[in-house]
Formats: sequence, structure tokens, C-alpha cells
Amino acid sequence: MPRAVRTDSIDIDRQTSVRAVIEQTPDADHAAELTLKNDGERWVYTLTDEREAAFRRSTTITDVAAEPEPPTWVQKAFEMLDIREAE
Repeated sequence: MPRAVRTDSIDIDRQTSVRAVIEQTPDADHAAELTLKNDGERWVYTLTDEREAAFRRSTTITDVAAEPEPPTWVQKAFEMLDIREAE
């Protein structure tokens, strides 16, 4: 069965445009994977059906246990996509 993929371009401000890719997954633990890309940087999150995002990996941070604070552009993309970060 093919996966459903949704791609959006989000203009955070005049200088920041983020590419957001949401791909449904067959994983029972989460409904989709969200990839946010900006200027060569990539942040990947898993998404629940309730639109809650959990950090998975980044091009700048490899330690998942660190629970990194996402950059401002990621936080603004969450707001614009109506997604909240997992606690």
C-alpha cells in the first residue's frame, strides 16, 4: 500500500521559508513522520493522531536523549501547522 505524503512550503517570515513533509507510516506507535527543512538544516519528528510531535533526529543534533530545544523556525512551523511538541 502506498504511503500518503503531504508537502507544504511555509513562509515563517520574509527571509525564512520552511519545507514541511508529512508522511504517513504503518508504525503502530505513531501515525506519521514530519520532516522540516530550512536552509540545509533538517529536523525530523514522529507525529501522533493528536498532532503531537516527538523529536527523532536532526542534521545538527544526533543525541535523541538530549531532548533538544528546537530552533525558532521549527517552533513557528509547529504553530502554523497546528502541531504541539510532546512533553
